[in-house]
Amino acid sequence: MFLSSRIFDGGVGGFLLIFPFLALFTAAALVAGADRSVWAGLQTVVWAMAITCMLSFTVYLVEAVRYGQAKVHVIFRDDVPGYTGTDLQEAIGWVFATLPTWSVPFGIIGAVLGAISRTPRDPATAAPVQQAP
Repeated sequence: MFLSSRIFDGGVGGFLLIFPFLALFTAAALVAGADRSVWAGLQTVVWAMAITCMLSFTVYLVEAVRYGQAKVHVIFRDDVPGYTGTDLQEAIGWVFATLPTWSVPFGIIGAVLGAISRTPRDPATAAPVQQAP
């Protein structure tokens, strides 16, 4: 997010709208595929979302100050008539509410697709099936 804002100077909207979808989907699919377990993919989604939200919140606030000094909105790059002082509210809304709501379904889809495997597990390593008495 920080590099997106500094290098492309297009605001952080592109990062907030594209990167988390791809990151959660890919990470969940890779972990679920490696472990052949949907639960492993879902755990990856939870941890990745928690870390992403915390880091994004910090970067959002730092960049909001920089964009606020230029009288430009941090996400959409629209001109702002004056410094509105709502950056903290927007950061909480975008990073802790909107971002997880939109991104987690893609992570879940990635976990399910990653767990689908063409080769079955080795029966020797599988847990034994218990018979009912």
